[in-house]
Amino acid sequence: LKKMEDASRGYCAVIQPAGRDELVKKSFEEICKKEYTGQFEADADYFPYVILREWSRLLDVRHLEYSFELDLDAGTRYIASYLGKFIEINKEVANKIKKLLMEEVGESWMVRDKAVVLWWKPDE
Repeated sequence: LKKMEDASRGYCAVIQPAGRDELVKKSFEEICKKEYTGQFEADADYFPYVILREWSRLLDVRHLEYSFELDLDAGTRYIASYLGKFIEINKEVANKIKKLLMEEVGESWMVRDKAVVLWWKPDE
C-alpha cells in the first residue's frame, strides 16, 4: 500500500471481492464435502482496511456488482482455481466440476459477483 501511495498522482484504491458467485460456493460444498463459510477469502477484506485505518487514512467505500461470461472449459478452470486450495484438482475432480456446470448453467455461465472499493487520497 505504501508503494501505491508513493506512486499515486491523485487517489489510491483497493478493490476486494465481496463473496463469491453462488455456483462457486455450491461447487465447494458438493465437491469438497464441506460447508462454505468464506474459505476463499479468509480475512482478506480486513487487511487493507486495518492497515489504512492504522495510517489514519480517511476512506471512501463504494460497492459494485459485476459480471463476466465463461464457457464450459473456462468455467471449469475458474472453479478449479478456488477448489485447488483445498483439494487436488485431478481429471476426476475437473469432470465433477464440468458436470455440475452443465447441470446448473449449461455450456455458458454468467458469473455474477460483488466487490467493495476502498479509495482515498494519500496525503489525507
